[in-house]
Amino acid sequence: MSPRFEEILVFVVSSIQVALFGWIHLRDRRKKSRLWLFGWIAIFVHFAFPAFDDWIPEIKPYTIWVRVATLIVCGTCFLLSVSEVFAARRRRLAFVAFITSISLLYLTALVMNLHQPWFYAGLLLFSNLYALLQAVRFYGFKSPYLYLLCLMLPYGGFAIARALHGQFDDGMTFYLCGFFAVTGLIYFRHFHRFTPGVIFTSISFVAWGSVFPLASYLLERHIGPNEQSFFWDLPKFFVAFGMILTLFEDEAEIAKTTARKYLALF
Repeated sequence: MSPRFEEILVFVVSSIQVALFGWIHLRDRRKKSRLWLFGWIAIFVHFAFPAFDDWIPEIKPYTIWVRVATLIVCGTCFLLSVSEVFAARRRRLAFVAFITSISLLYLTALVMNLHQPWFYAGLLLFSNLYALLQAVRFYGFKSPYLYLLCLMLPYGGFAIARALHGQFDDGMTFYLCGFFAVTGLIYFRHFHRFTPGVIFTSISFVAWGSVFPLASYLLERHIGPNEQSFFWDLPKFFVAFGMILTLFEDEAEIAKTTARKYLALF
């Protein structure tokens, strides 16, 4: 399969995803479906932008920034759609200000080739401390979910140490991994049921987050598929399938609850 054909195929599939989640949002105008739609629109832009920069050379310098920024926006939407820590509007705005905006600032400095280790390390340290503080305040020290989320802290420490030694790309990889892997960890808590849709989506989100450090490690050693390979995009489509399956399970659960109420009434 040629890279150009893969590009077109992914673009078409992402267009179908946006249309499908747009239809879902028209039927269910809750915050969750709205954030899912925004997330998939960001993924659509992520795939569409490189397809147009061959025809419009003026936008080519911005391709890397747009591709990574759309992943950050997508990760933010998906995480906030299932997060209980940031369920309130004020807390969601704080997350955008202290996590999303910080990661976009990190990306911008990286694209502009800013060489200040303390700057990158400071942004990473601030993000990690803010996320840890919010998790502790919400879950408390007795909750196993707190320690599950704390699995990201060693990776954050590693990214800070690498930034201090001038390896700034690892920090961006940490941000991207964190958005999607954490979403996978809290997806089950949000729906709180052992069903195929919830389990499959949770695993797919963790796989999506794991793609970033894994791809970075393998590509540095010239192992495995190349950077543009369709292989690295597979978790995205697994997540979309899992989300749709989860929504079907929600509808089935609502139908069962309604049937039980009518049965009790009769």
